[in-house]
Amino acid sequence: GAKLSLLEIESRAEILYVDDSARPDEEHLIHYHSGYFNPGAAMRNQSEMVEIQQLRLRVRAANQPLALLGTKIVLKYGDVQDLDFDLGIDSDDETWSLEIAFYYPVSRISENDPWKPASYPHWTYQLPGQSVVEMGRKPSLKPLLKNAHSFTLSVIHNGTATSPTLLDVSMLHSTNPRTTSLPEDAAIFDFDWIFGPVDNSEDLVAELSIQTLNMLPEAQAHIVGRSKPMVMRIGPG
Repeated sequence: GAKLSLLEIESRAEILYVDDSARPDEEHLIHYHSGYFNPGAAMRNQSEMVEIQQLRLRVRAANQPLALLGTKIVLKYGDVQDLDFDLGIDSDDETWSLEIAFYYPVSRISENDPWKPASYPHWTYQLPGQSVVEMGRKPSLKPLLKNAHSFTLSVIHNGTATSPTLLDVSMLHSTNPRTTSLPEDAAIFDFDWIFGPVDNSEDLVAELSIQTLNMLPEAQAHIVGRSKPMVMRIGPG
């Protein structure tokens, strides 16, 4: 039967301080008001830039849960004005983690036709143990994904936090389009998510040359563990 192995990966993370309008700025935390992300570093081996089809941000609270009421994510790249991603949560809920995804929805006429991405990206967020929340189109994201722009990210909270909330935020992205029309469905995994797209070649000597190795993309993550293969049983018994 089929076998399954589990991989544990670790990706680079930025430490962020949640900017709360109810709290005065604390000088020792100013450096952590925003984090820097550069998706283009994982794509620099390509002769021409390929548009990012999916980008995921994983937000984890470190010292206390993140208050969701009045919280928004703010991106900035180039000379573009701030892009606000308001979660629109009107309850006093808190969370230790949050996943945000930017992606191009796909559709097809029939099962025999290829998936066709939409003209503009959408965004979603998901809390642990809950369904994906589709937040709709975000046309202003298109230049960022198309050109793999570096960007800064901040988390803003308009509330009454009594102490600073510290977060770590990591990123993974892929140039492979989705193969499902449902935002809650997991995308098919490929190692480009971790190591970036690498051109395959049958010339091993050329692939191991200094010139080629210098052009390898920056890895988005590294593998820290792998389980033993487990037999998968499907169906009764």
